[in-house]
Amino acid sequence: MPLWGFEDESDPRVMEKKIAAAASHGVNVLIFDWYWYDNKPFLEDCINKRFLGAKNNKDIQFFLMWANHNAGSLWNKEKADLPNQVVWPGAVDRKTFDTVADRVIAKYMCQPNYYKIDGKPVFSIYELGTLISGLGGRREDQRGARLVPCQSQGGRLPGASPAGHSLVKHTSGLVVDPRRFGPQPGQHDQGAWH
Repeated sequence: MPLWGFEDESDPRVMEKKIAAAASHGVNVLIFDWYWYDNKPFLEDCINKRFLGAKNNKDIQFFLMWANHNAGSLWNKEKADLPNQVVWPGAVDRKTFDTVADRVIAKYMCQPNYYKIDGKPVFSIYELGTLISGLGGRREDQRGARLVPCQSQGGRLPGASPAGHSLVKHTSGLVVDPRRFGPQPGQHDQGAWH
């Protein structure tokens, strides 16, 4: 529990306080879990209303980690009393993947504070095997994933190239850009992998 206690996270002012605290203590990037279930986005309010609605959101960068794991019955309050079974699969087919990519590019990657490495937007996949499986195997995944940054309804992202996205190893939800802060003497770099 934070020192300031539990707060109403539906209030953008609460997010403003969290952003200010993070930025003032050297955190320069936030990772947001992002979900896509039942052919639509799921639990986007935190980033859409709270983070992007915060007056100081430009004080810190952000990127998304697509939490593409299966969602069990505990995720659906109408089915929560059932044994934990898959209600919404995390795997998506190519058509759905293209829809997801268009949404992520249009809503998030084009934000001026979306985190980039070498000018390329970072997008993390929680379960890479689930993505590969849903797209029909490794060969289809390799063919499709390279096109993600370029395909937003015919548009291009600045600095994007067909191989322009980076997959970031999931850490504890905190990424520090080593070029800004770097590892302390005697420590290993715990920043982003790309």
